[in-house]
Amino acid sequence: MTASSDEQSRSGYRPLLVALGIVWLILAAALPVYWRQVGCRVEVTWETATEQGTAGFRLYRSEEENGVFVAVEEDHFVESRGGSMSGATYSYIDDQVEDGKTYYYLLEEIESDGSRHRYEGDLLEYQTGGNSWWRVVLIALCGVMGAGMLYAGLKKPQ
Repeated sequence: MTASSDEQSRSGYRPLLVALGIVWLILAAALPVYWRQVGCRVEVTWETATEQGTAGFRLYRSEEENGVFVAVEEDHFVESRGGSMSGATYSYIDDQVEDGKTYYYLLEEIESDGSRHRYEGDLLEYQTGGNSWWRVVLIALCGVMGAGMLYAGLKKPQ
């Protein structure tokens, strides 16, 4: 292979490098928009050992550990699935949260006779996404990859 044919074969990759560079740059720009559109949510999970006399559960949320807890939904009630000899695992998706905040959840057990028990000593704490370090690194990596490929594809051969 001669020097000119080697140069010609490398120049065939230039349009591909430009195209891939553009794709990486578009990805770097699109990721923050995507994360904004997807929104933020918290999946609250809890597990019981037994549920003798339990009718169900209600969840309350606060932005402060010792703050005022408000029902996540006014009429939301999670029916009991366990029994006197067995418990169950539960989850609730809370999509009424904001990105970058910490939320505290309080579980209230409602008995079949109407009595209630709040588990105030067992608060559930969840941190929402925010601009975490891995998002920033991923966007920077996409930008660097895109700029590098675009530069390599547009650079004139010497």
